[in-house]
Amino acid sequence: MRFFLLTESPFTKHMSSRIDINEIEGRGFEFIVIDATDLVLPELRGIHGEVDDHHRIWSVASSHQLREIANQLRSSDIVVAIGCFDESQVHQPNNPYSILGESKAKLGVVVTGHLPSHVRTGFRLKKIANGFGELVQLTYKNPSGLATRIYNSFKRRHSNTPLTIRGFVPRVKLRPLDILWTGTMIEPVSHSIVGEKTIVRYIHTLDAEYANRKHIPSSKENYLLYLDSGGPSAPEYAIWPSPYAISMEQYIVTISESLRSIEKLSGLDIVIAAHPRALRGSLDGVYGEFPVRYHETESLISLASAVIDPFGSLALGIAAITRIPIILLKSKSFGIQIANHQKAFIELLNPIVINVDKPIRAWRPPCVNDVAYESYVDAFVKKSNSVNGRFWAVVSEDARTMVNDPDVDYPSKEPSREEFGNGANGNCSGSKS
Repeated sequence: MRFFLLTESPFTKHMSSRIDINEIEGRGFEFIVIDATDLVLPELRGIHGEVDDHHRIWSVASSHQLREIANQLRSSDIVVAIGCFDESQVHQPNNPYSILGESKAKLGVVVTGHLPSHVRTGFRLKKIANGFGELVQLTYKNPSGLATRIYNSFKRRHSNTPLTIRGFVPRVKLRPLDILWTGTMIEPVSHSIVGEKTIVRYIHTLDAEYANRKHIPSSKENYLLYLDSGGPSAPEYAIWPSPYAISMEQYIVTISESLRSIEKLSGLDIVIAAHPRALRGSLDGVYGEFPVRYHETESLISLASAVIDPFGSLALGIAAITRIPIILLKSKSFGIQIANHQKAFIELLNPIVINVDKPIRAWRPPCVNDVAYESYVDAFVKKSNSVNGRFWAVVSEDARTMVNDPDVDYPSKEPSREEFGNGANGNCSGSKS
């Protein structure tokens, strides 16, 4: 049996650390990575962190190469794609999913994290309206940039879609997934690949792995943790247009000055948690005198007095589980897209919001709204009636069962809430801060 992990970005050490390969191999699978970066997003090569070369990796640079792999796959193999496949991705004729869907292998997708901005009430309509507003702003500031933005958007969505005299070729018919492993929701995976026979297994997000009580300390340490997001230099902006209206240099000045003010007013030291994709040493001294810690975000969050986030990170799920107060930094220079992204967290978690466009002159200790945090965990981290067990243990066991006994039922097991952290922190239970 072979377990193929399909990635559309480099298989980095960070990605490898979030996959329990020993668990997969312990179920009798040979673990192989199909790296389709050069086929799908070649811009990410070399900027997504250190590549993990300790595992077998098949790199593909063309649809022909990938089709050759698909022809070699057997019914005892399973291909599991990590990430999300939305409508604009899966319907591209040369999309890796559509090519591997022609094989005899079982097909699965894993979704390991959720952002609430994807499913806010009315989010899609607001996104359209706000996107138009952002376009107007950008056009006013840079009229020539409008055509470039439209062209880049068109190119990203249709660069692999052949044209005919009548327009676009009809969307390719896709083979439905055999199984989808996710946290609490199907979104944003395209519903066109979730068929009637697709098994949907609600487990939890990987953040919930840190919710086990033995990982939650009985007391906190006296520091505030800043979650580095990468700002205007984040890797994804090598592909997508940056929402920021300031340069990276201006961003660093704004953040550094704000953190100094917060440290002085709060009396608490500030520690920088480097972005998970940041190379060790790459942020040393960038934010001034603040100490930087690499690849320790989860444990640092669980020990902090509060976390400071300038974006709206997936890691806030860990803060919600471990009941750590949250502070969001906002600025008009971050752009409408990030502002709307942050609104979802503000509505759901009721954090303190600090506007860094103005001098910070006062400090209010943040606290936790227990009702809001518990609702957030149930909606975006772990459903109360989802399958119990470690994420990759469930995935690997399901995969083994699927290739050996494809007709087996997959009953949902009621989880024990005792296994997941519900400890309170702060005195704002059930109230607005």
